[in-house]
Amino acid sequence: MDITARLIEDLEWCKSYLAENKKRLTERYKFCANRLEEMGLQIRKSTAGFFLWVDFKSICGNASFEQETDFFTYLMENAKVFIVPGKESFCEQPGWFRITFTSNSNYVNKGLERIEKAIRSYKRKDSVTADNSNSMHISHILF
Repeated sequence: MDITARLIEDLEWCKSYLAENKKRLTERYKFCANRLEEMGLQIRKSTAGFFLWVDFKSICGNASFEQETDFFTYLMENAKVFIVPGKESFCEQPGWFRITFTSNSNYVNKGLERIEKAIRSYKRKDSVTADNSNSMHISHILF
């Protein structure tokens, strides 16, 4: 019998593993949500998942997805932070971003520090013209 089958058959181990996993996910969620809220950002509350929906409209604007893209580009180029723009996850409103909080704790912490610094220095553009020739398809967060 392979090790995976033995682990699954061990109900006590499975129960303790799931409980510990839930505890760690909850701790990471609360930590990230609190940090982002301290930055003045709104979080869409959740009870499950591996990412947070964060409202950056007060930073980047909500008039167009071009404003969202401009802020995303600013984060990539200036803060070296990659978070998923809402448009890439089929969000109907510009300004929402998806941040995965289950990555390595050090990476998440560093990413949050960089986001905080970036939102202090970002200058929102009221009107942005998108250059779609260099558009990127985004599917993951990387800090």
